[in-house]
Amino acid sequence: MAHKTVIIGGSAAGAAAAARLRRLSEQEEIVILEKGKDISYASCGLAYYLGGEVPLRQNLVIIPPRVFSERYRAQVKTECEAISVSPDKKVVAVLNHQTGETLEEKYDSLIIASGAAAVRPEQISGISLPHIYNLRTLPDVDSIHEEIPSITSDDHFYDVLIVGGGFIGIEAAENLSHKGFRVTLVELRGQLLQNLDGEFSGLLERNLRRHAINVRVGVGVRSFTLTPDDFIETEFTDDSRKQKFRFVVLALGVKPATGFLEGSGIEKAPNGAVITNCRMETNIPGVYAAGDNAVILKNYSDELTWSPLAGPAARGGRRAADSIARSLGILPRNSAEFTGTSGSAIIRVFDETYAFSGASENELRQKGLVAGKDYFTSFVIQSSHVNWYPGSRLIFIRGIFDKKRGTLIGAEACGRAGVSDAINTLATVIALRGTFSDLANIDLAYSPQYGSAKSNINMLGFTAENQVLGLGEYISLTAYLTLDKKDYFVLDVRNREELFKYRIPEAVNIPLAQLRDRMNEIPKDKPVIVICGMGVRAWNAAGILRCNGYHSIVLEGGATLHALLKGK
Repeated sequence: MAHKTVIIGGSAAGAAAAARLRRLSEQEEIVILEKGKDISYASCGLAYYLGGEVPLRQNLVIIPPRVFSERYRAQVKTECEAISVSPDKKVVAVLNHQTGETLEEKYDSLIIASGAAAVRPEQISGISLPHIYNLRTLPDVDSIHEEIPSITSDDHFYDVLIVGGGFIGIEAAENLSHKGFRVTLVELRGQLLQNLDGEFSGLLERNLRRHAINVRVGVGVRSFTLTPDDFIETEFTDDSRKQKFRFVVLALGVKPATGFLEGSGIEKAPNGAVITNCRMETNIPGVYAAGDNAVILKNYSDELTWSPLAGPAARGGRRAADSIARSLGILPRNSAEFTGTSGSAIIRVFDETYAFSGASENELRQKGLVAGKDYFTSFVIQSSHVNWYPGSRLIFIRGIFDKKRGTLIGAEACGRAGVSDAINTLATVIALRGTFSDLANIDLAYSPQYGSAKSNINMLGFTAENQVLGLGEYISLTAYLTLDKKDYFVLDVRNREELFKYRIPEAVNIPLAQLRDRMNEIPKDKPVIVICGMGVRAWNAAGILRCNGYHSIVLEGGATLHALLKGK
């Protein structure tokens, strides 16, 4: 009798597991249980379908169930929801939504790839009213899409509310603005995209406002009310005036869809995600888990993490299939395992791109780690390629390094060009547990259309190296803005003509070329914070001051970042 694998869930992890298992074995019996009507669709493209950038709904369906079934000789049972698992009997109880019957599906191996469900807080009064939607599934986007034509067929402009400032909320805000809606985006926490740190989140917020998105951070929703004219009246947590919206999109994050595992004995983390190891094994032999419903390893530390992203899901599904094949003797016992994730992610917002990988400072602070003691950060602003070749754009990059080992444990980047190249390189270094020296020495391809002889990655490594050697001290803009400036001497070493574009009021201007001759104007009894356009001249000036007995500190990002975050 053939070995039988049942896979609960047919999206990224489930589909990847089924396809991999079939490629490894023609004898395996494979059954996919999917509670929806579709499998393997691009949930990350839903917002772009709303905005029209993805023109057809069918473009979101990567492979229809019938085609998948024929191609991989798998039984794909759609509208069949797993409602319980009994590992002792090796049985999944299944509710068939088409017939209403509850059936049993026996298995030899089980892969839990049930994914995650949208968070919909019932404590918000009126959250179940009409015109209030999630944006997580194809049926969700269908519901919103059906409403849009009826309210954009005349010359009126309508207000729409997005609740939640994560990836989905930001993508929905951009794409609905493309449709002509006046968009308000609220985020209860103090910033957008929690994986970005202060300055980067600030640049994102500025970008959204520049494109007429009404962004309100630190603000949530208290209640919804349906008005007689069929609008949603919203009461906010900051007690501001109530506002009417044509419809509301909830983007409050997701939670592991694992409620059906209660009583199964399968071990779960506090958030409900299934705990796995490097082989995607659970605590129950023959039961595996992968995708948004599973806790996996971080590839830059020995910790577990929950990372509901498509990339880790697809790779995890593949490795779960490998583990089954390994148990059957199809693959050698030393075949590849899942090395984990750094949670790398990227988002384009209008004309700018934001990306991150690994740990953020927010995360490290929450763990009680201290900047300068446990970790340090380095920051550079560079051109995406050499300035003399047309089309270069600024790119902002921050690296977070382990203080003791010098390893890169986190990175962020944003700009209008070169961001994906930078973050993918940094993510690779993070995964390989590389150091600032590796960044300084890495040999990247150079051509004037694509980069510089000293790439932005090299420059980040050089900056970190200088910090480790004691040749440079830096302060972030976020920290600078909170300082009592009377305790510091703020020195701007830009040329005078640059001050006409943007001037920092508290700074004394001494151009770099004049610094050695005018050093007597700078007091030695205070630390000197040095500012230039982006940081290179400030570094040179700080070196001159340091060699002459001053305590010099470079402002990360210089006047360029200061001007951007001050809205100039």
